[in-house]
Amino acid sequence: MNQFKSTILTITLLFLITACTSLPKKSEIVNVSHVSELSSWTARGKMLFVSGKEKESAYFYWQQNKNEFHFVLSTVLGIDVMTLKYEHGMATLEVDGEQHISPDPQTLVARFTNKQIPFDKLHLWLLGHANKQDISSPTYNNKNEIQSFDYMPEGFNQTSWNVKYGPRKPLQQLNLPSALTIKSSDSRIKLAISHWQLQG
Repeated sequence: MNQFKSTILTITLLFLITACTSLPKKSEIVNVSHVSELSSWTARGKMLFVSGKEKESAYFYWQQNKNEFHFVLSTVLGIDVMTLKYEHGMATLEVDGEQHISPDPQTLVARFTNKQIPFDKLHLWLLGHANKQDISSPTYNNKNEIQSFDYMPEGFNQTSWNVKYGPRKPLQQLNLPSALTIKSSDSRIKLAISHWQLQG
């Protein structure tokens, strides 16, 4: 009988330990007051790319870790159609079963997919943030959150962009975008963000 009680006690303790380890860690609660303080985060949602009469939609995944990122476009069935990693100052693109490498992710994607996507600033824009020295004609909502702006990168023959935000949703201490539209003279990118995960 004592052995039976001992076995039951051991099983109960193991169950409690397992349950405790599955609880969210305190470090998962990010203590920041502004999105510019975030260094690691993940966003998921849908992306619509419109160029002329062509329209393409996909699910997107963006994982940011300081100055490096991992971006994936996939079908509704979960099949990856494009994967882009930017690590140690080098971008690696996987598309159509081939791998391509360049220090410039934006040029790399444009060359092999014919899509102009502003990867140099998109990690900021997804968070609803932009460097003031980079933009012009900004507008703000009643909470002093940026609602739209124009961006013209430096250099010859560069694409200019207009960014507009939809509604924002509160997450911890922050208000994060749930939708944004990025337009150039010949294309439009619409992003609907359904899931945020903040790591700090």
